[in-house]
Amino acid sequence: MKNILFVCTGNTCRSPMAEGIFNHVVLGEEKLEGVRAFSAGVSAFSGDGANPKAQKAVKELFGIDISGHKAKTIGEEDLIKKADIILTMTEGHKKIILSVVPEAESKIWTLKEYVSGYKKTDESLDVQDPYGMGEEEYKSCAKELKHLIDELIEKLKKEGS
Repeated sequence: MKNILFVCTGNTCRSPMAEGIFNHVVLGEEKLEGVRAFSAGVSAFSGDGANPKAQKAVKELFGIDISGHKAKTIGEEDLIKKADIILTMTEGHKKIILSVVPEAESKIWTLKEYVSGYKKTDESLDVQDPYGMGEEEYKSCAKELKHLIDELIEKLKKEGS
């Protein structure tokens, strides 16, 4: 089993949407065996649910229900050790994790960095946080995550995961 950990700040918006989209596609459309995603936040309040706007965005756009999500911090349940690949939403999240767990360096990237083949570009490697914004920003974020996750799944298939 290959475990992918998506990380954002509070584990209520971006990373639960990414986890929900990834697992929905892998279990449904793509049938990618032996790969599952989970999520956490660098400063999450354990037990918080997914943001209602995040829930609505993925439900309306993709028919995905993340209403049962409960936030976790990256330190819970040895999540970093359990992960084979850690994909952060921002370079800042990546730096925070590496400052605490430098041995994770070989398995951590931003999501954009990983799907682009680790190429540095002029484009930001961050997935913008919709927290505190309107429903359209959540939908825009969900669409961006779906696009990146489709690329991620293609990459994993090529790698034989």
